[in-house]
Amino acid sequence: MHNNGFTKVPNAIIRSSVLSIAEKAVWCYIASMPDGYRYSVRSACMTLHIGDKTWRRAIIKLEKLGLISVRHMLGMTTVYEASKMLLDGTCPLVK
Repeated sequence: MHNNGFTKVPNAIIRSSVLSIAEKAVWCYIASMPDGYRYSVRSACMTLHIGDKTWRRAIIKLEKLGLISVRHMLGMTTVYEASKMLLDGTCPLVK
């Protein structure tokens, strides 16, 4: 979803009345990173100006909606990836 320093944000994310502004920001942040990127939640929260509780709530909701995938790696590392389904029209936010 990202290319040459830009990230494509589907209209379904921007226009969603289901997602809060924080959830949209978290999705955009995740989509802007390369697949397999290992996140520092502290750094992400500082960048987005949100708390870690807001990050966790957003992650839970985005994963529940199928908008991101979450993989827990060995140690304390978690990998988040934006779902590709937004591009093929199977997103639950697209009606």
